[in-house]
Amino acid sequence: MNIQPMNVIPMVIESGARGERAFDIYSLLLK
Repeated sequence: MNIQPMNVIPMVIESGARGERAFDIYSLLLK
């Protein structure tokens, strides 16, 4: 999967609590 940080970061900020989960998943993808 190709995810651009530019698209993910704003989504994380807007999502709030859900954004934290999305960020965790995004971190796992980076690993």
